[in-house]
Amino acid sequence: MRGRSYSAADLQKQLVQRTHELARAREREVATAEILRLIRTSAGDLQPVFDAIAQSAMRVIGGQSAGVTRVLGDMVHLASLTAGSEVGLKEVQSSFPSPLSSNGIHSRVARSGLPAFRADIETEPDVPAAVKRLARARGYRAILVVPMLHDGVSIGTISVARREPGAFTDDQINLLKTFADQAVIAIENARLLSELRESLQQQTATSDVLQVISSSPGELEPVFQAMLANATRICEAKFGTLWLCEGDAFRAVALHNAPPAYAEARRRELLLRPPPDTALGRAASTKQVVQIDDVTMHRSYDPEWRAAIELGNYGQSCASPCSRTTT
Repeated sequence: MRGRSYSAADLQKQLVQRTHELARAREREVATAEILRLIRTSAGDLQPVFDAIAQSAMRVIGGQSAGVTRVLGDMVHLASLTAGSEVGLKEVQSSFPSPLSSNGIHSRVARSGLPAFRADIETEPDVPAAVKRLARARGYRAILVVPMLHDGVSIGTISVARREPGAFTDDQINLLKTFADQAVIAIENARLLSELRESLQQQTATSDVLQVISSSPGELEPVFQAMLANATRICEAKFGTLWLCEGDAFRAVALHNAPPAYAEARRRELLLRPPPDTALGRAASTKQVVQIDDVTMHRSYDPEWRAAIELGNYGQSCASPCSRTTT
């Protein structure tokens, strides 16, 4: 059998195609290497990694813009975005965070754990008007979104949008999945690093307190101060108060970084009976750690306690009980 003959034009076309494929493969390798380098050197800071992933995905896939989201609780939060324009950036930012239960494409992908795309937002019949408005503001017609999966659970999404309408190829979908895998590696790396830091902080705090105890036999005040200072630092709190229970009331036996007005009020009030809906009151009754995200929203706080909040100028409150076991 005679082999197939190729014309000079065919060979030239194949050469151009092969050169293009090699250039794209090299670009992917460079992008992957840069992202992995950032993961190694970012010391747990995810923002530069997310920004690099968005930029690389947009460039390698040939998109007009790209974005990264994270699932935190029951909400989808925007982590990074190359919006294509200032107007587009503001439009996208105004739509996040969005409920995980919503019909938005990022929420749907996060819930299902499966990629999704729109080939032409302008002509597809089921596209909501708000989505069309957002696409026009950003200047794209087609969008591809893939999930970031960790142990089969979606922890975020990555998207690439394109000016030109049309379906995305399997190669492009798989490539975006690769970027999603790198984002998961970065998030897991940051989590492990954070846990290690917390463990080291706790060990250091315990060592500090034990050293104070050994050097101050029978003296409680320096021990209380050391415990509170370490607890405030580890929790990254504005200031802290250590309360000692006396009957049905509490006495502030240590303060750390407290505003002067708040500290003076605590010194004047020898005994305090916290309202039951405060963090201190609930911790005392439940013997559990209690955290209140926004104390200003608790309208049931009595006037005296609300005055203390104003003196301390704080918005969050956390209380942890110290139990004593008797035999």
